[in-house]
Amino acid sequence: ITLAAIVAAEHTRLRMARGSQLHTLSALACLLCGGGLLSTTSAAPLPRADAACQVTGGYVLVDVEHEDGSGFEGHSLEITSSSGRAALCGQHAGSFVDLVGLDTKWAEANLVSGRSVLRVRGVFNGQVLTIAPGDVPEVSGFPQVKGASRSAGIQSYPHFGAKKLLVVRVDAPDSAISDSLSQLRANVFGGSDDSVNLVERYQSCSYGKTTFEAFEGETVTGEMVNGVMELDIDVNAIGANNDVIREAARSKLFDVLGPGFLGSPRDTYVMLMLPPETSGGWIAYAYVNYWLSVYNGNTWSRSASAHTHEVGHNLNLAHSGEANNQYADQTGMMGYSYGSDEGPKMCFNPAKNWQLGWYEDRAAIAAPTSETSKYKLVGIADYENSNLDDDHKVILKVEGGPKDYYIGYNRKIGINSGTAEAGNQVTVVERDSGDDLDYSRLKSKLVAKLSAKGSYTIESSGVT
Repeated sequence: ITLAAIVAAEHTRLRMARGSQLHTLSALACLLCGGGLLSTTSAAPLPRADAACQVTGGYVLVDVEHEDGSGFEGHSLEITSSSGRAALCGQHAGSFVDLVGLDTKWAEANLVSGRSVLRVRGVFNGQVLTIAPGDVPEVSGFPQVKGASRSAGIQSYPHFGAKKLLVVRVDAPDSAISDSLSQLRANVFGGSDDSVNLVERYQSCSYGKTTFEAFEGETVTGEMVNGVMELDIDVNAIGANNDVIREAARSKLFDVLGPGFLGSPRDTYVMLMLPPETSGGWIAYAYVNYWLSVYNGNTWSRSASAHTHEVGHNLNLAHSGEANNQYADQTGMMGYSYGSDEGPKMCFNPAKNWQLGWYEDRAAIAAPTSETSKYKLVGIADYENSNLDDDHKVILKVEGGPKDYYIGYNRKIGINSGTAEAGNQVTVVERDSGDDLDYSRLKSKLVAKLSAKGSYTIESSGVT
């Protein structure tokens, strides 16, 4: 197969300084310790076996963005029931804890974030549940992701449509972000001085197929809530583990708004803006196929790219990488996050675009053949250009072999004018093959950036 596309001769690459502007996901210092996701303390001795509890809850994968250059995926459990002889057992029903001791490969093969129900035997230590040695977790719920299911060649996308969004400013006795609620609203929903934001990015990039609107409701005491709210907690934040602050806020939120405020099925997404100076040097994190994302302090409560990235995880988007760095694809929002509230103005890479389905009517599958085929690629900013004919495609997928390849023209204009890499080039992105949308197989890797007359050969199939 020969791929042909009109590519601009001039290539201007946007570079944003690392440090305060450019951050990646980083490994957490210690998951197996008692302090939680961002703890650096030593692990506590495992309590006696009779201290173990029988716990059932919804399994959720958490993807943490950290500021020192790498990333981490952890496991969490939204507990529905907990029983046992230990006094702590009955105190955790309804809480949200980090899950330690779960084999990652087993989890990837057997669990679906936001879908599977897990029954385990473990020991509580603060906001951490450590699985008892030798315990074999029991799984119920969905055996595989059905986030986008295929039927007779037609794909359905449950993330389409209008979603509700609630932004929560969390105030601790000793710390809170400096932005007012009106400033916070502008950071996320947009305003006269904030033209690039989460709501605008999803509206623009999806051409209105996936949108977010302000959550409207009222507290249990009758106060109206419209998109943003302030939440006071009674736990000091400075130097505290972020999971303690997050859980205090999450629990208080249900107390204030009532247990059913998320809707049924859950169609409300919540962004918690935590106070500055919690421990751990983290940027933000989100739970996959779930309603919650969390942001650290002033910079990241304002960052349009961090907001778009983390809510992307809520929608089952995995990271976009390049070379040996799984977050280094700067062509779209699922790579690095940027410490700016006004950009970069970009969308997602071809693999993510295929998964999202926003441009399905301009997507094509190319099976390897011995003959030459030609395709006309256009950028996402030209998706609705009235001059296009049926032969113009936004995404081309090449199947055959252990990897699928997604090809697009990364035109640096309009809604994609801030793309930070490979502007006005054809990009080739690889991903594990398959359409079941299992999160562990959705991580993509940028493998080629082609200018005019450039070429790339897929080794497994010989396709060029």
